[in-house]
Amino acid sequence: MGGFMKQSLLLFFLLISLTAFPQRKPRNLPSTAVEYIIFACSAFEQEHDTARALDYVSEAIKLDSNNSFALSLRGMLYYLIGDFSDAISDFDQAIFLDSPDPFNYLYRGRCYYKQGRYQKALLDADKAIQLDPFNADHYSLRADIKEELGDIAGAETDRLQAAKME
Repeated sequence: MGGFMKQSLLLFFLLISLTAFPQRKPRNLPSTAVEYIIFACSAFEQEHDTARALDYVSEAIKLDSNNSFALSLRGMLYYLIGDFSDAISDFDQAIFLDSPDPFNYLYRGRCYYKQGRYQKALLDADKAIQLDPFNADHYSLRADIKEELGDIAGAETDRLQAAKME
């Protein structure tokens, strides 16, 4: 599933969750992986409760361990709370299941960058650009990595490329 499609699905699930559960917490436990993902989006969007969203997405993954979207979503939640090792693990699994998705490479690269693992981050940024050369975020990440690696000219080139796309 491509990054654009994944982001569209996330927005779709957010809209459904906001419509299905307006201004109230869900009372009944969900029973399917998709319902858990909807509840997770609702918990995160309405209540800004990352821990609860993580619980719901983890339950979705227990029900469907091959759900690359759920793995990507949980990886993103781990990234947001600074748990980069667990995020990398989830992005690894999502990439194994859905390798052509640049979203997973972008965020795994961001995790590596935060850990100071710049060579691995650079490989992921390059792969994200290869898969989706029209996303400014990919070039921005690569610019930051190149700067850390001392490639100032390369970093500037990527920043200019990102600016053209924004």
